[in-house]
Order: sequence, then structure tokens, then C-alpha cells
Amino acid sequence: MSAIVVLPNGSTLDVLHTSASDALHELSTVQISLTWIHVIRKYWLLGKLRDAETICTRAAELFQRDALSISKLSTLKGNLYLDIARESPKILLSNPSEDVHAGDTKCRKDYMLAAAAQFVSADKSLQSIGEVSQINSPLYLGKASLQLAQGNLDEAFKTFNAILKNHTRNVFALMGKARILHVKRHYAEALRVYQDILRISPRVKPDPRIGIGLCFWQLKCPLEAKAAWERSAALNPNLYAPQLLLGLLNINDAKKPDEQDHYRVKAYNRGIRYVHTAYKLNEKNSNAANVLSYYFLGKRKLPVAIKYAERAIQYADAIPVLVDAYNNLARVHHLSGNTDEALRCYKVALERSPNNIVAQLGRGQLLLNDESLTQAVHHFDKLVQSQSQKGLANPEALLVLATLRSKVLPGISTNELQKNKESARELFDKFLKTVSKASSPHETVRGLGNEAETYVELARLWEKDNIKKSSEAYERACNVRKEQNLSMPIELLNNVAVLTAKIGNVDNAVSYLQEAVTRLDNGESNTRDFCIRNIDIKQHICTMKYNLARILEDGKDVQHAKKLYMQVLEIHPEYFECKVRLASLYMDENMPDEAHTLLKEVLTTWNDHKNLRAFYTNFLMRYDMSSAKRFCDDTLKKVAPNDIYALCVSGWVTYVKSRDMRPKVGTSEVKDRERQFREAIIYWEKALRYDPKCVYAAQGLAIAIAENVVPDPSRRDGQEPSEEENTKARRDALGVFAKIRDCLDEASVYINMGHCFYAQDEFDKAVEVYEHSLARHEEVSSLLHACRANYSKGVQKSDFKFLEKALAYAQTATKKSPKDKSVKYNIAMIEQKMLQVVLDTPIEKRALRDLERAIELSPESQELFGQLAAEEPATVPFSIDLAEQRQAFGEGLAVRGPGEIEKQQAYEAEKVEKSEKYKLEKEAAQQKAKEDEAHRLDMIKKRSEELAEKRKQAQEDIKNLRETLKAEEEAEERSKSEKKNKTKRKGSEDGQSGDEEAPKKPKRKTNKKKKLRKKAGSDGEENGAAQDENGAKQENSAKQENQSASEGEDGNDGEENEKAKPSKPMSRKRPSSVSEDAERKKAKTSQLSKEVISDSGEE
Repeated sequence: MSAIVVLPNGSTLDVLHTSASDALHELSTVQISLTWIHVIRKYWLLGKLRDAETICTRAAELFQRDALSISKLSTLKGNLYLDIARESPKILLSNPSEDVHAGDTKCRKDYMLAAAAQFVSADKSLQSIGEVSQINSPLYLGKASLQLAQGNLDEAFKTFNAILKNHTRNVFALMGKARILHVKRHYAEALRVYQDILRISPRVKPDPRIGIGLCFWQLKCPLEAKAAWERSAALNPNLYAPQLLLGLLNINDAKKPDEQDHYRVKAYNRGIRYVHTAYKLNEKNSNAANVLSYYFLGKRKLPVAIKYAERAIQYADAIPVLVDAYNNLARVHHLSGNTDEALRCYKVALERSPNNIVAQLGRGQLLLNDESLTQAVHHFDKLVQSQSQKGLANPEALLVLATLRSKVLPGISTNELQKNKESARELFDKFLKTVSKASSPHETVRGLGNEAETYVELARLWEKDNIKKSSEAYERACNVRKEQNLSMPIELLNNVAVLTAKIGNVDNAVSYLQEAVTRLDNGESNTRDFCIRNIDIKQHICTMKYNLARILEDGKDVQHAKKLYMQVLEIHPEYFECKVRLASLYMDENMPDEAHTLLKEVLTTWNDHKNLRAFYTNFLMRYDMSSAKRFCDDTLKKVAPNDIYALCVSGWVTYVKSRDMRPKVGTSEVKDRERQFREAIIYWEKALRYDPKCVYAAQGLAIAIAENVVPDPSRRDGQEPSEEENTKARRDALGVFAKIRDCLDEASVYINMGHCFYAQDEFDKAVEVYEHSLARHEEVSSLLHACRANYSKGVQKSDFKFLEKALAYAQTATKKSPKDKSVKYNIAMIEQKMLQVVLDTPIEKRALRDLERAIELSPESQELFGQLAAEEPATVPFSIDLAEQRQAFGEGLAVRGPGEIEKQQAYEAEKVEKSEKYKLEKEAAQQKAKEDEAHRLDMIKKRSEELAEKRKQAQEDIKNLRETLKAEEEAEERSKSEKKNKTKRKGSEDGQSGDEEAPKKPKRKTNKKKKLRKKAGSDGEENGAAQDENGAKQENSAKQENQSASEGEDGNDGEENEKAKPSKPMSRKRPSSVSEDAERKKAKTSQLSKEVISDSGEE
């Protein structure tokens, strides 16, 4: 475009290289307003807006008396102000740190007000000379542009439509209309208008291809949008808009998670280049500044990021752009540590857009410090609630709030802490459900769920309350790391192994810990991208080896566990838990000296450790109860007077000692025994006072109640309680044991309940609870208790199967304790009692198998009694004489055996014979019943076949009859038709030979006859009765019609002759009527139908 203006005096003005002051000097002699306007327009088009404004102001002063010139200059100046307003900041920051403007810089609003004033001045100038602005004039178009810039879209739309009503090809109005349609989201209509602009003026500025691309983008046609912007950029390389849009398009492509990384990197870099080019072309563009601010924030170039963010804030022409700019500025201040300024920026962003999730999350992050954690919880809680009320779920907010709830916040109570943990679990579950709803694993929201740390937090929340869920969360964290091809952190392996072992999955736990130990032995350390706690993992190799040894010990791999314990003690000799576990293994291997040595070593250093003292007390209880009592007393006096374990053990040792005493009546030992019982009860009461939920102390008191040893002042010294009192005591104790069972599901509770039931001769219940105890822990004592209960039940009910169960329990017990002679005596006694019971049982109530089994066991019983009778009296816990007596008694029983077997065999043979006979009779009766039933069914079948044949024959007869009747009817119809034709021909011949002037006879009415024939033919068998009644009437009617027809066809001379001539009866045979044919047909069909009906009735 040429920058040279030829002035009226012949001189030229180079607008491009001439300042405003020089131009005013050149124009000082020019008195033509159009020249001034032409110069001003040149300056404007070349982008020298300030010079154009100066010249325009001077021109208005020079031509102030010329109203028409003033109108044109005011219009020009108003439009000039609108253009300046587009390049002016919308707001000015009070204290910008980087993007600082001159002190005289005006805001966009000021220039718009100035433009409005100029347009008003132009209107007044025209009115002063009696003119009005044309609808297509620059003034009218300027007003429409001002309305659009001020956001008065409806008014601007009316103005542009008014222009286009008479000037349909006005490109400026079309551009304004298209822009308003786009803002109002009428994208298809806006696209059509932009395309019209392009057809009218392909080179118009601004390029309509930009708007076309925007419409295509909103209509979900990204390829067409990209093509339009690329074409615009190619045709107009100096336009910033297509460059900016192409840049944003490429940046969006870079955010697609399903694309490969190298493609995304290239797209992002290409997009930044486009945006940077757009910013160079127009440094006042807020969108480009926003993108560059975010870009340099990622590059950690904070001053540059602040500059672009402040530029975007001051030139933002839309609320979303302004909010994004404040968010970017807040991020920069947050990163630089300027928390107050960051909070202020987020606050401004939320004032402009209260629902902006980025600002809400950013503000919440700033509150995540020790001083404002409570505020952070409140902020995120409010955010999550507001999202939930809208039916939304923001995963970032849920995750942060869940993490905060899981922390121990300052100043909260224990109850509040528990409630926070429950709330955190719910929030984590909701978060995981939200991210799992993503339709594909590539969606951005799902990436939040693919962080191992999330599942670690959840696992730690469940560690104390639900080990299974905690273990599942840890395993999910491990799987996430595996799916991402990341190394498994060692501390994570340890945690998941421990929890997995607690839920019983020992194999997986061992594999996890073995991997962790192997990697530590190979010199690995912490995983850089993962950290549960700030620890040096190398220092925890002893803990992991100890954990592995504990799991192997529980898995019965004792030797491997021992080896690991030794390795731990080599690294850490004072690892007392390791020594305690080794001592436990020595105790299980019946090596008390080695165990005692280790425990004394540990107690030297850890003498005040309660759990250690409790374990040592347990060790002493196995080998020396008196020493255990003294050690417990020492614990209660010197270490912990409220030690629950020591109190319970002291009470039990004291109780057992007093119960084993057998004092003589009237001696001081009786009072001493009562005193010790009272002392034991006091120990248990103290334990319950310190721990009301201590079931072991409660069980001790229940045992004392059951055995009725609690001192009773109402009884005299040495007086034994009555049986009624004992029964009541046992019932009271059972109530206590039942409550203890609900809290402590151990074998000891069931054994004590079994003792109470057994003492009351309730052997069924005793057997049941003893077997429950065996299901929890199978010991020799428990087996003998179950054996005794089944033995007593079998003897009480003379039931052989319970004696067999008792024998089985006794045999299992002797396998576990082969040197126990009392168990052998019990086996011999049970086998003998089995023979005795089965011999005493009536022959009809016993089985030969049981008798043979008892006789088979009798020699073993006799042998055992013989062996026991030969033992030294001091080595057996029973009398030798009793064994001898039982052996003699068994010999007598054995003599009866063969005779009883013969009787039983004969009885059962007879019983089998009777049973077989009854069975055969029953089978014969059943066979006869089957044959009778088969004969009956066969007869019914034959009768059905005969009836079916009859029905078939009847149907065929009916069909033949109908065909015959139909043929007769058709023949009759043909006969009648021929007669009718003959009569017609005869009548026509008579008519031709008669008098031509004779009156015409009325034609015979045949319609009624046809109707009657149709009616008769359509009537079925269902109308039989009605047809019989109407038959006579139809017959008389037919006769009359035939008579009238014959009279009309005789060819007589007239009515006089017809009246004078008497009527004669018809001599010819009356033809059958249609109704009579139908009656005959019906009668025949009805007869056949009756035959069929009677046949079916017989069936």
C-alpha cells in the first residue's frame, strides 16, 4: 500500500516516514477537509494510531465551523478510538512487577467512552444542518461496532440486520453479524455467513477463514478447522489469529494421552512456536500471553512467566482468559514461595469464576502447611460437597481430602481422629470408583488412579481395622508399579508381605520378603520415585529378615527361620525380639536350658519390658510354677503393679496350689486353703479393675464359681457345699463362660463349659463343646475330655457308636503321649465296656457288626490290663488291684462272646429271610399293579383308536354328502335358469305378435327372490330353528310370485279380460324353493353330526 499522499498544493507527504508534527506543518495551508481525512486514514491504516489521533484532533479544531466536516472527522475519530481501544489494556494492575505501562496509559473503557462521545458529536453536527446519517454510512457502522465492543449483542445485531436489509453485500455488517452469531453459539448459521463473506470479498480483513475455522471447530470438524486456519495463515502471514489458533490446536493434540510420546512432544513444540509467532505479531493478545506464561512456568523461568501472566491479565477480553491468567500468576508466586500473593491471585480468580476448579485446588494446596491444615480440610471439604451437590466428583479434590483426613490433625480428639479415618476411607473408595469409570485406560482421569502412593495411603488407613483390605491396597500398589514397568520399592514389599501373612497367604508373603532381602543383600537402597516414610531402607535389613523368619516359623520351616534369626543377631546382637523367638523355638524342641540362657540375656538389658517379662513368665509356667509365681510377684512390686498378665498368672498359680491341697477337717489347713482361694480371686478382681475386658481374669473367676470354692460365710468350717448349691454354681459359671466365649474363641473356654455340662450329666452338650475345643487346639487333655464325655454318653444310652468315638479319641491321645499309662488304662476300659454294653443290649437292638467288633477288641483289652497289672504300683496313677479285677471281669465277658455271636447270626439270618420274603411279595404286588395299569392303558388306547376311526369315517361321509348336495343344487340352478330363459323367449315372441298399443305389464320382480335365495344359502346349521318357522312364509311368497308371473306372460288382452276370467289352479308341479333345499341339506348333515356326537359321547 502506497504511503504517499499528494496535497492540493502539489507537494507530497510520506506518511510512513513523517511524524504527526511534521504532517501538521505540511497540512497547515490545506483548507480542504477531505485531504485531512485522507491523510488521517493513511496514518491509521499504517498502524500509526497516535499520530492519526493527533492529526484528527487538529483537523476538528481547524474545521469546527463546518458542520459536515466536523461530522466526518468525529465519525473518523470515533472509529479510530475503537481501534485504539482494541489495543489498550482492559485493566491496569496497581503494582505490576514485570509488565509495567506508562503513567498516562488509558484503559479500553476510556477509549470506548471517547468513541461514544465522538459519535454523539457527529450526530449533533448532522442535525445542525438538517441531515441524518445514512444507514450504510461509516457513522452508523461505527455505532454498531461500539455496541458490539460494549457487549450489547442484541442491539448490535439489530443494527447490522438493518444495514443488511438494504445492503445485503455489506461485508462489514456481515462480519459483525457472523461474530454475534458465533458468540451466541449459532455456529452453523455463523458458518454460512462467514462463507458468504468469503464469496463476496475473498481478500477482506479480518480474514473470514478464521471465523470459518472457529465454527468448524465448534461443530466437531477439527480437520476442516485446521485447513481453514492453515489457508488463512498462508494468505495472511502477518495475521496473528490463525497463528494463535494453529498453536492452540497443536497444544491440544499434545495433550491426547493415547498418542505416542514423541508425537506429543513434537506437537507441543510446534504449538509453542505458532503461539510465539502470534505474540510477536500482536503483543497485546491475552490468549497468546496466557499460553506462553504457562510454558515458561514449566521451564521455571519465573520472571518471564510473570511478565506474560501480567500481560494476559491486563489485556484479557474474556472472563475465562482473565481467570486462567490469574491462575498462572498464582502458580508462579506459589512456586517462588510468595504464598500471600498467590492466595490473593487465587482469590481474584475465584471472585471472577467461583466454580473454577483450578483456582479452588490451587488455593487448597497453599493451605497445606502445618499452620493451616484445618483450613485446608475445611476448604477441600466444602469443594467436595459443592461438587457432589452438582452431581460431579472431582478426583483431585477427593484424593487430597482423603489424604488430609487420614492425617493426625493438630488439636483433634481421639473420637474425631477415628471419624476422620472412616471419612478418609470412604473418600478413597469414592475416588477409586470415580477414576475407574473412565471409559478407557488412556483417559487423563484414570492416570490419577495409576499412582501407587494412592493405594499406599489407603492401605495405611486400613492397617489397624481391616488387614485384608489393607493387604489388597498394598498389592494393588505393587501391581500398579509392575504395570508401569517400574521397580518395586523394598519398603512396599515388606509392608505387603507382613499384611499378606496376617491374612494367611504365607506363600506370597515369603516371596515378597525374599525378594526384598535379596535386593538389600545385593546393595540396593531406596527407590527414588517412591517413598512411604523418610527412612534409609538399608538400616531395616534386620527388620525384613526378622519378618521373613517369623513368617517361615509360622509356616513350620523352623530350620530356615533359625538361620535367619542367627543372621539378624550377627548384624544386631541386641535385637531382643530375635532372641525371644529363638528361645520359643528351643522351648518347642524341648531345649529349656538354651531357651533359659537366651531369655536371661535379654532380661539383663530389657528387664522392664512387660511383654518380655510376660514371655519369661510363660516359660517358667511350663517348668516351675513356684518360680513363675515369684517372678510375677517381682513384676508387680518392682515393674508394674497393674501388669494384667502378671496378675492373671499369680491368680491362677495361687488357685491351682490351693485346689491341690487336701486339708483335714478341723485343721488350720482348711482356713489356709480358703485364704489362698480368696487371694487368687483378689488377683483376678484387680486384673478386671485395670482391664474390665480381660477375659482371662473373668475365666478364672468363672472357674472358681463353677467349682464353688468361693468362701461362703454361711457354711461352717470344713463343711462341703450341697449338691444343689454346686448345681446352681455351675449354672452361674456357664452364663459367665458363654459371655467369655463371645469375646475369646479359644479351646480353654469350651473345655471349662464342657466340665460344667459333664458335672451335671449333660453329656450331649459336653460332647459338643469338647469337640469345639478340639477344632481349635488338639491337645492330649482335650482329647481325653472328649473321650470321657463320649464314654459316659455311650454307657448312659448303651450306644455302641459313642463308645467307638471315645476309643478313637483315646487312641489319638496315646499317639501324642505314648508313655502315659492312664491313657492305656482308658483304652482297655473302653474296649471292655464296649463288649459289656453290646452283650447286655437286647438281641433285636444290637448289630452283628458291633458284636464282632467288640469281641475283636476284647483280646487287646485283656492284654493291656495284664500289662498294667504287672507294673509297679508307684509308676501308675491307679490301683494294680483294679487292673487285675478288670482283667478277670473281661475273661468272663469273653466266654459269652461265641454263644452271643451264634444267637445274633441266627436272629439276623431269620430277619434277612423275612425281609427278603417281604421284599419279594412287595415286588410281586408292584409287578401285578404295573401289569394291570398297562392293560388298562392299552384298552383305553384301543378304544380311542376305534373312536378316531369312526370320527374320520363320519367326517368323510359328511364331506361326500356336502359335495353331493352341492352338485344337486348346481344342477337345479342350471335347470331353473334354462326354464327362465325359455319363459323369457316365449314372452318376447308373444309380445311381438300382440297389439303394439297394449299396455305393458310390469316386469317380474326378481330381486326379492334373489335375496331370499342368498339368505337361504347363507343360513347355516346354527339357524335351523328360525329357518323352519320362516319356511312356510317363503313358500307362499314364492307361489304368489309364480302365479303373477304366469298371469303376466299369458298374452291376454287387458285387465278387463283378466278380471272377467276366473283364476284356475295351477296344474303343473310346484318347483322346490331354496329354503326347502337348505332344509333337506341341513337335515342330512344334522343326522350325520348326531352320529358323530353320539360316538364321541361313548368315548
